[in-house]
Amino acid sequence: MISSFANMLGPVIGGLLFSFIGLTPILYISIACFFVSAVMEIFMNIPFEKKQRNENLFVTGLRDMQGSFRFVFKKKPVLWKISITYGMDSMLLCSLFVIALPVLITQNMGFSERMANRLYGYAQGVIAAGSIAGGLLGRYLIIGCALSILTSGLALQLFQSSMAIYVVLVVGCSLLMVLSTLFQIQMMSYVQILTPNELIGKVIACVICVCMCSNPIGQFLYGFVFEHIGDNAYLPFYVASFIVIGMGVITRGLFCKIDHVMEQ
Repeated sequence: MISSFANMLGPVIGGLLFSFIGLTPILYISIACFFVSAVMEIFMNIPFEKKQRNENLFVTGLRDMQGSFRFVFKKKPVLWKISITYGMDSMLLCSLFVIALPVLITQNMGFSERMANRLYGYAQGVIAAGSIAGGLLGRYLIIGCALSILTSGLALQLFQSSMAIYVVLVVGCSLLMVLSTLFQIQMMSYVQILTPNELIGKVIACVICVCMCSNPIGQFLYGFVFEHIGDNAYLPFYVASFIVIGMGVITRGLFCKIDHVMEQ
């Protein structure tokens, strides 16, 4: 929650400062903030119970990783399906807006440089607010994620006003973050419920690893697409939305199976 709140305020403040004072003072402020945070960590006292180990650190880590993957793939195969679904959500949806928003706002919509930087800062703030709302609200609908980016694609194709397109993009992206955050929360809840206590940390690390690996893949693909797609910037939104709708239909069986496993 605190991280999402910081992510909400940071881009807005950064966008405003960049438009008024430029990049160099912001870099100095960032250096000072990093230094203060490093000093604060010196005084943090995190209690932990030190365990004796008879093996090399790398051997222990390798053994733990092997045990967690064995559990995910052999004892609870539904977990690796959750991991793939989680990773596809990040690769297709989150990566799309990470790449598309700055390209569209700063290059394709015809805003001045100062206005584009300011609007992009506002957009990032609204997106982070969507993440916070997703953490506070209840149920999700994965197909809603697809519809949020589908409306953005329709706006890019049909609207002529840059400001109208900007508003639809920001609202759609914020809605996407609400639904995507709910989706990720429920996925992680499933993982925690289906995993024994002694393996929770290791299995969650594997799931997050899949998600983190999928993000740069998605960003690379979308970066290549937006570099060569020209005026048809709405096409990636259509493709991603249709794929995610297909995922929503296919994963209905997966979630029914998860509910059945949890009942057992």
